[in-house]
Amino acid sequence: MRMRLPFKRLAQPPLLGWFGKLPAVGDFAGRGLPLSLREGVHAWCADGMVRLAERHGEMWREAYQLSPIWHFAMNAGVWDERPLLGCVAPSMDRVGRCSPLVVLRSIESDHVGACLPPQSDWSYKTDALVRRIISDTVGVEAVQIELEATLGERMPWCSEATTTGEILADLGIGEKGCADWFSWPDLCERFAERRRRSFWWAEPSPMLPPKQVIHNGEPDADLFELLLMGWADR
Repeated sequence: MRMRLPFKRLAQPPLLGWFGKLPAVGDFAGRGLPLSLREGVHAWCADGMVRLAERHGEMWREAYQLSPIWHFAMNAGVWDERPLLGCVAPSMDRVGRCSPLVVLRSIESDHVGACLPPQSDWSYKTDALVRRIISDTVGVEAVQIELEATLGERMPWCSEATTTGEILADLGIGEKGCADWFSWPDLCERFAERRRRSFWWAEPSPMLPPKQVIHNGEPDADLFELLLMGWADR
């Protein structure tokens, strides 16, 4: 009699990548994301940009360019079968056509706290990197290399600001600790409910208070409009 071994799903390799517009490139670009996820991100951004143009005419461009960087934590089953962590930033390509830059990494459902402040400074590093990318001419391959460096202890492009306090100071937030900068201390508990939600937050700055959004289901044009345009009315 042949013994049946219990089925065990093979673990997928960690995901780390990006998709969107870069000032250094004349069209959409991306690295590190599987096709299905890249297509989902692209569709969300495309539908969202159409929504902004249809509802806000010429007004949308200025508000879009001034919108904050939104960080997010996404339950499994929304954009991917794995939970995701990342950020969305207003960006444009070399000829001025607008569409966001989206950065993503996969995380373990049971270890989300280890990937968020104050346990992890990945959000700070990614925030600083994304701000540089959307205001500079960073090439496609360099973006992925520098993104991978955010998972290490030191970022090669950041020779002076290497501690959390220095990174925050560069972001204009001031010399505060992780817990002071992170505006959603109970996010881990909310995320653990696993209700196919995504949690979006923009951290405070000298000019803006913190903002938080909880979205049910897959990101849609309503959420895009709220993040990249609707905040300006609040």
